[in-house]
Amino acid sequence: MEVEPSIPKVAANQCKSCDMDLFLTRDAPIDDSVKYQILMKPWNPPPSYSFPALTSRNLRFQLKWMDRFSFLSYTEVQRGGALCQYCVFSAQGEVDKGQHVKLGKLVAKPFNNWKNVIESFTEHAGHKFHLAATTRA
Repeated sequence: MEVEPSIPKVAANQCKSCDMDLFLTRDAPIDDSVKYQILMKPWNPPPSYSFPALTSRNLRFQLKWMDRFSFLSYTEVQRGGALCQYCVFSAQGEVDKGQHVKLGKLVAKPFNNWKNVIESFTEHAGHKFHLAATTRA
């Protein structure tokens, strides 16, 4: 039986080991107590954080989006981007058995296309997979 590594108890926004991106590629199941701790205290940038501009248009992640969309978490890994806290933990490779829909941005890899971002986050919030993941969390 594989032992789940412990996650240190930390103050909110102080532990990059709580970065949601670190849980994207895990093969071993994540213990519910670890999920709870990470969902309660995910690593998120401090208000003074300078988000990188990823395009020539100088568009950047906005911290205020995390207030508007409570499911968001920011990661510095893979060029930086947004992840859905609930969906990352619920991801099993495909959305629903028989649908054969691959999981993508916000779930299996960070979202970092800041053009029309409000519409993208709103659309994600309405997906069946997200709603089910939110209920499970």
